[in-house]
Order: sequence, then structure tokens, then C-alpha cells
Amino acid sequence: MDINKIKDFNQKVLAIFGSLAIVLIAIVIIWTITEYFRSMSYNRYNDEPEIVSNEKAQENYDKNIRTHQVSFESFRLVDTINNVYLIPVSQSALKLEEYISKKDKSSNGTLGLLDMYGGYSDFYYDYRSYNNALIYDSRDTSIQKLFESRLSINRINIEKIAGKPFVLIAATDKDTNKDDILDASDSKTLYIYSVDSKTLTEIKSKNTDFVDYKVISGKEQLIIKYGLDKDKNGTYNWDEPMIMKLYSIRDNKLSDLIASDLINELQNTLDGKN
Repeated sequence: MDINKIKDFNQKVLAIFGSLAIVLIAIVIIWTITEYFRSMSYNRYNDEPEIVSNEKAQENYDKNIRTHQVSFESFRLVDTINNVYLIPVSQSALKLEEYISKKDKSSNGTLGLLDMYGGYSDFYYDYRSYNNALIYDSRDTSIQKLFESRLSINRINIEKIAGKPFVLIAATDKDTNKDDILDASDSKTLYIYSVDSKTLTEIKSKNTDFVDYKVISGKEQLIIKYGLDKDKNGTYNWDEPMIMKLYSIRDNKLSDLIASDLINELQNTLDGKN
């Protein structure tokens, strides 16, 4: 056998395995970097400051304890024509509880919230949960606060409905599952803010938990999904039934999407009655 041919063959084999090794190393490096950033993102979102229940917050306030600080971290365009913006109000959790002085309680100013270097104001930032929302109109530099009471906002969407700008907000103000935290596991309500009329409307649905909505194209209407807390434990679970309702923005009217007679027919069929 020709020695030169054997050397050429060995060199080709080594080149192939070398190339495969380089590709494999590159894949491992890319995977490692991806997993690192994914884990960083996961940890950041799982460490987000929780909004305690109203009862727990009152207890802390009575004890002169502050555990969170308001934070403004995003700026979203709502109305492109009139340059109206949404500013969600989030919160950063203090690593050390901060003392609320009598001066803070009686002051009409910032209650010490802008004093970033005094006391125990060592905090980290949150990017997902919100406790209020502001509407900034750049035409007259006015700012409107959407909510007067204490709550936890779980979702904010900006929508164009029949050509008009709206902000849809899912929020909870009651600790329905009694875990001392206001979050998405509590029963939620859907709110809709009209940028044109500058009005916030609560879409009321008794004994339900807001799940999702769909805008009907070309109409000022929403199809809204609600979860039923069938076991009455204060929270909707995904294995419990859902219902759908039709909401008219113009009339502020919420009605059943599917008639009760039809629901009964479907249930009877499911039960094997028909």
C-alpha cells in the first residue's frame, strides 16, 4: 500500500474529526451561554417583589415599616397621533425594612421615596408586577393616575379597538386565596381605559376570575373569558370550567355570549341525557 496515500487518508480523517470537534465545542459554548442568560432571566422574574395584601400592608404601616418603594421603569406609547404615553408604576423591594417616620406619614410630599441614599434604601428593581399606572399627555404635560385604591396589576395591554386607543388592565385588589399576597393567583378584574375620553371602566363580573379577552375586529366589543371558582377556594384553577361573555364598550354592557338554553343542551348531551 502506498505510504503517501495512507498519510493523506489519515490527514483527511483527522481534519474531519477536528472540524467535528470544533463544531461540537461551539455548540456547547452557545448552549452554555444561552442557558446562563435564560437562568438569569428566570431568577430575576421569580425574585420579583410581591405585593402584600391590603391587610398585611396596613399591619406594616401601623408598625411604621416600609418593605417596598415605588419605581418607574418603562414608558409605552399609547396614542401615536396625540403622543400619549403609559407609565406603569412598579415596586422595588427593600433589602432591609425601612422605618416610616411620623414626618413621612404626615407629609404631602414624596414620603421619603426619592431619598435614594438615606436610611435603608438599598433595593433591587422589578420589571413585571405593577401597583398602578399613569397616563402622560405630552401635549400639556399632564399626568393622570388610573387607580385610587391599592391593588396588584398582573397584565397591561395597549389595543386599537375600532380605530381608537385603549389600555386594558387585569388587576386584583382582594387576597381571595388568603396567602397574604396580591398576585395573579387571586381573582382578577378587567379594566378598560379610553384614551379619547380619559375614563377608566371596571368590567364587573360576579363570582368569576378574568382569564383572557379577544377584540372583535371592526367593533367596539370584546369577548372575555372568565374562570369559575367551582371549589370556592378563592382562586381559579385551570381544570375548572370557563365561561365567555360579550362586552360592549359603547354601552358598557356585559352579557352572556352563549345563551343558557344552549349551554343546557350541550350539558345534557355531555351527560348522555339526549
